[in-house]
Amino acid sequence: MNLSNIPSQTTRDDNVDDEHIVNVEEIVLEKHIGKGTFGNVYKAVYRSEYVAVKIVKASDWTQVSKEIEIMKKFGDKYYHLIRYRGECLVPDGENNNMYILMDYAENGTLRDLLLNVTYQPTWALTIRLCYDIASGLSNLHELGIWHNDLKPVNILLDAGTRAKLCDFGSSDFDGKLNDRFCGTEFWAAPEALEDYGTTPYSHEKADIYSLGLIFCAIFHEGLSNIQEETTLTSIITERNTQLSPDVVQEPFNIGVQQLLHRDPQKRPPAHQVVTTICPLLLKDELGYRGEDNKMLCLGIPVDFRGHFILEFEPEDIIPEPYNDNSQVYKEIIEQFRIEFQARRGNSAWKILNSKEFSNLPQKHFYHGLMYYKGVYQDQDTKKALECWLEAADLGEPKSHHNIGLCYELGLGFEEGKNPEEAQKWYTKSPLSRSKWNLGILLGKRAQKSTGEQRQKLFEEYKSLVLNVAEQGDIYAMRTVAESYDSGELFEKDYEKSVFWFQKLADAGFTFALVKLAFAYGDGLGVEQDSGKAKELIEKAAQSADPDANMILSVEKNDEECIESLEKVARTGNPSAQFLLGEQLQLKYGNDHERALFWIRLAAEGGNTLSQKILGKLYLSKYDYLNAFLWFSKAAIKDEDSARNIAWFYEKGICVPHNYEVSRVFHRIAYPTRKRKRSRKTYRRVRICRSNYYN
Repeated sequence: MNLSNIPSQTTRDDNVDDEHIVNVEEIVLEKHIGKGTFGNVYKAVYRSEYVAVKIVKASDWTQVSKEIEIMKKFGDKYYHLIRYRGECLVPDGENNNMYILMDYAENGTLRDLLLNVTYQPTWALTIRLCYDIASGLSNLHELGIWHNDLKPVNILLDAGTRAKLCDFGSSDFDGKLNDRFCGTEFWAAPEALEDYGTTPYSHEKADIYSLGLIFCAIFHEGLSNIQEETTLTSIITERNTQLSPDVVQEPFNIGVQQLLHRDPQKRPPAHQVVTTICPLLLKDELGYRGEDNKMLCLGIPVDFRGHFILEFEPEDIIPEPYNDNSQVYKEIIEQFRIEFQARRGNSAWKILNSKEFSNLPQKHFYHGLMYYKGVYQDQDTKKALECWLEAADLGEPKSHHNIGLCYELGLGFEEGKNPEEAQKWYTKSPLSRSKWNLGILLGKRAQKSTGEQRQKLFEEYKSLVLNVAEQGDIYAMRTVAESYDSGELFEKDYEKSVFWFQKLADAGFTFALVKLAFAYGDGLGVEQDSGKAKELIEKAAQSADPDANMILSVEKNDEECIESLEKVARTGNPSAQFLLGEQLQLKYGNDHERALFWIRLAAEGGNTLSQKILGKLYLSKYDYLNAFLWFSKAAIKDEDSARNIAWFYEKGICVPHNYEVSRVFHRIAYPTRKRKRSRKTYRRVRICRSNYYN
C-alpha cells in the first residue's frame, strides 16, 4: 500500500519535535502482522528499512500519547526495549489515523515461538531469552515505568532471536500502590486478580510475578499444553510454577519461586533478577560445551578461563583507519559502533556495505564480528573465521587475535583445537591480550612437558607474562601480583607483590585495595600498620567491593552482621554467601533451611568449603550420588574431599571400582605422605591396573 497520494502529514499536537515527524510519503505498508493495545500493527518499509507501523484511531490518541512519551524515554540506550522511530497523522475520511513507527522484529513474538509445536529450544537460547526479558524489564523499572501487561505476545524477537519488550499502552509512571487492574488475567499476579478494582497493589511487583510465569513457560517447552483461556479461579490456585530438576538446577528453580512468591514484598527487584538469578543458569552443566571449553554461544559471555576471555566488542578492537579521509572514517566507525552495540543489525550491515568501507580490511573484520555475535546474521563461527582470515590477508593486523582464539578453542574448525596454529597467530598480533593468551598456551604446554623442556617453557611463560604486565595489561598485572604473593609462578616476594597490587589499586581496582589491606595488616612486604589496613578496607567498601563489605560486616553485632552479609551475598559473592550461611547456622540454629540455601549458592559459585559441607551433608543422609558430585568439585583444592573421592573409587560406590584413580586422589589428600605397600597390595594394584587398561 503506497501512501504517496495522501496529503502531507500533520501532527497530533504542537508538542511533537521535528526530529520525530515522519513523512508519510516515505512509508510503504506491506502486511498486517499483529494487534496492539490501541491499534493494528503492520510491517512497512521506511527509507529502505523495515519498520513496524501501529495505526491508531483518533479516539485513542490521548492514551497512545502516553505510550509514545514512554518510548521516547528509551532513546537508543536500551536494546531490550522496542525503539520509537517517529509518527505522523494520515487523513481517513472524517477522521485522522496516527501512524507510529517502531523497530521491526523479524521473528515475531515470544508467544509465536512458544506455541510452535516443534518448539525445542537449545539451552543457550532459553538462557538468552530469560536474560533478555529480565534485562528489558530491569531497564524499564530503572526509568520508573511499570509495564503492567508483560506476557509473551508483548515480547518481540529480532533477526538474531534477541528479545525486546513492546506494547506500553498499559504502562504507567506512578510508583505508588494502585487499585487499577492492568494486564491479561493469565499472566497477572494474584494480588491483581483477587478483588481487583478495590485492593491497591504494587504494579512493579506484579511485573516481577509475570516475569516468573514467562520463565516457567520458556522452560516448560512452550505453551502448547497451557490453556490461556483458563478460568480466573484456576489461574490463582492451579498454576504449575515448579520447574523440573531435570530441566534446570535447583538454585535457579528457587530463584523462580522467589519471583512467584505470594507476598509481593518478597519478590526481588528486576535488576536483581538480571544480576543474581539469571546467572544461576550459567552455572548449569548443560549450558557448557565440554569441561575445558565452557563457552556459552548466542550472545551471553561466559568467562571460561578465569579473567582471560576475549570480549568481541568494537570499542575493544578498533582498527586504525587506512584511508586518507580519517575523520570521515572515524565518524562512520562511530555510527557502526552505536548500531552494533544496540544490535540494530540491519543498520550496522548497511554501514559496513557503504562505499566508505569498500576495499578496506576493516569491512571483513566487522563482518566477522557480526557473524560471531549473531547480529543480523545467523551466528556462524565458521563464516566469522573466514571473514577474519580475509581481513588478515588484506593487512588488518588485529584480526590475528581473533583467529588465534578460534584456533585455540576450535571454533569454526571441524578438526577442533590447534594450539600450535593459535600460537602462530597470537605471535603476529599487536594486542597485549594476544601476548597474554600466548603465555597461557605456553603455560599449558609446560604443564604437559617434562625435564628441561618443561623448565624452558615455564621460563618463557614467566618472561612473557612479566613483559605483558609491564605494558599495563590488567590480567597479567593481577597474575604477577598474585604469583609473587603465593609463590606459584614466581618465587615468593611480598615486596614485589605489594608493588603490583599498588599499581592495580592506582588503576581503580578495589580488589587490590583489599589485598594491600591484608599486606599492611600482616606486615608482609610493608611495615605492619593496622590503621592503614582498616583505611584501605573502608576505601574499598565505599567503592562497593563485596569482599571489603564482607570483612566489615563480621565486625558488627549479630543482627547487623547478618543484614550486611546478606546485602553482599545478594551481589553473588560466594564467600559472603558461605559466611552468611555459617552465621545463620551458628547464631540462629533453627534456621537450617535459610542457611542451606546460601551455602548451596556459595557452592554453586565455586566456594570450596561450601562444596565440602554439602558433600558431607549428603553423605550423612546416604545420598551417595550428590555427595560424590559435591566432593568431586572440591577435591582439587580440599584434601578432605579428595580423601572421600578416593574412598568412592576404592569401594566402587556411584562409580566403577578404579584403584588407579583412587591412588590419584590419595596423592592429593596426602601430598607429603609416603605410603609403604606390602607385596600383596602391589600385586592387587597391578592386577587392577591390568584389568582397567585391558
